[in-house]
Amino acid sequence: MTECIVESLLSRSFGLRPFSEKREIVEGGRPTPELQGLHTTSKRSGKVFIRSFQTSNYDKYKWLAGSSKLNKLFCWPCLLFNSTDKTVLCKKGYDDLANLCNAVNRHEKTKTHLSSCLMNASFGRTRIDMQLDEQDRQHISAHNLVVHKNREVLRRFIDVVCFLGKQELSFRGRVELEESASRGNYVELIKLLSAYDPTLEQHLHTATVFSGLSNRIQNDLIIAVKDVMLKAIKDEVMRSPFAPISLDETSDVKTLSQLTTIVRYVNPDGKAMERFLGFTDVSEDRTAARMKQEVGKTLNEYGCGEKLIAQTYDGASVMSGELSGLQTRVREDYPHALFIHCCGHALNLVLVQAVSSTKECRIFFKTATGLSSFFHASSKRTYLLDTVVGRRIPTGTAVRWHYQSRLIHAVLETRAKLLEVFEYIIENDDEFDGTMLNEVRGYRQVLADFQFVFCLKIFSEIFGLTDVLYNIIQSKQFDIVFCVTKVRETKDKIQEQRTKCVDYWNFTSSIVKVALKRGQSEEDVKASFRQMFFCVVDTVVVQIDSRFESLNSRAFVSLLDHSKHELYSRNFPERELQSLQDSYGTFFNLQALKK
Repeated sequence: MTECIVESLLSRSFGLRPFSEKREIVEGGRPTPELQGLHTTSKRSGKVFIRSFQTSNYDKYKWLAGSSKLNKLFCWPCLLFNSTDKTVLCKKGYDDLANLCNAVNRHEKTKTHLSSCLMNASFGRTRIDMQLDEQDRQHISAHNLVVHKNREVLRRFIDVVCFLGKQELSFRGRVELEESASRGNYVELIKLLSAYDPTLEQHLHTATVFSGLSNRIQNDLIIAVKDVMLKAIKDEVMRSPFAPISLDETSDVKTLSQLTTIVRYVNPDGKAMERFLGFTDVSEDRTAARMKQEVGKTLNEYGCGEKLIAQTYDGASVMSGELSGLQTRVREDYPHALFIHCCGHALNLVLVQAVSSTKECRIFFKTATGLSSFFHASSKRTYLLDTVVGRRIPTGTAVRWHYQSRLIHAVLETRAKLLEVFEYIIENDDEFDGTMLNEVRGYRQVLADFQFVFCLKIFSEIFGLTDVLYNIIQSKQFDIVFCVTKVRETKDKIQEQRTKCVDYWNFTSSIVKVALKRGQSEEDVKASFRQMFFCVVDTVVVQIDSRFESLNSRAFVSLLDHSKHELYSRNFPERELQSLQDSYGTFFNLQALKK
């Protein structure tokens, strides 16, 4: 007996079958057997009537199907595509021929039947799973488009953050309300870009949740950029064979002590890099032990402990002290981390000590600095300088003391003209206020003071020598031997100044007259000035020996000077190679280098 397809669909629904089987069932069409066993018996007026199924119903109702095995009628589309419908024509089958007409008319008007007929008619032309896949593709495509747009907008925000950071510009404004004239560089720069960028403009006009302009978003972007940069630096440091570290401590605008951390290394392209890692607040504890903790933290985070070959700090004792300073503590754990002190900074500290050697010197430099500030305080005073003196009085700085030489030289050379300026101001007192006149009288007296002029001459000569040395050590970066020679020559020349004290005295006496107190002889005054002079010279000599002593052990740096390689091929630098062996012998194959 042939299998009844209706009975098979009732036991295993159409939806659970593979597509190939579904297509075969649909293409086979609805079953339309004669159903001879389907009849209905009814009584009317004492008579018995028997209704038999007529196959003409199949033609009348194109959706009607029959089961020869079950002798029942079914809705073929609903049987296939509406497995959730529990009506008789869909699940149990219909066999009441007396009410067949009413039953089929009610059924074919239902939504489920109409939907099933539509699905039956379109089956094979458009697959449901293909439609779902197409919807998924469209949804994914739309989602990707939104993601791409958001990434483009975010990329513009990141570019603005990087631009402001690179240009060292502030992000925020004083008042960032929408009605403010200026909402800060970040917001105003984004608004400017949006005028020429449709993508950014559309985002700013349509954004409801994330506009990208809030302070919190700015902070998040800054932190994200920082994290990416530090990760890139960390990756490069990890691949680098060596990594010196540099620390410096300074105070910010809030008078908090900030520790600056810098790492140096050679990137994979062979280029020397210097990267700033950040600030650390060390206001609470600025001891060498606390600084060592920060060094250890940085070395562990960037994996460069075993690569540490040098450490660079300022000249403060907490950093560079040989007994308990930071550089000594670090070398306890990393013996190859040689302490390198900037030669220019070392020379600056030499001059600082010289200036601070005596009370007279400290007063002298404060007065000279005040003189410079006096003329820079107003345009009218500057105009007098330009008119009478013909040049400006440069300003000094406490950070770079070699700049003070310009101030000292200028005051010494223009002393007579400056006196003319002060005389003019005093004679035309009606044009100036009383406070200024008092300052002018004081500075006029200072320029006529023997001690002030004597100090001008001393430091003019000393700064003349140290200026030459400063230019040399700034330009001869690799020729350590040459720098050591010039340091020694400068020290010798300064030491020779001890023999010229009489010359300085005579020079000053020819300009101004020494003032003697009651009961004081000229020899007594000369002896006191000689003592001050020797103190300044001796301080400079001793400080040069102390600050530049380590240069002798850094002779190997001159091996990096490629301009001397041809010379080295004829006259091999044994001293420099020995210096390298003493400092970093375990890192190099010295025999291979020598060849």
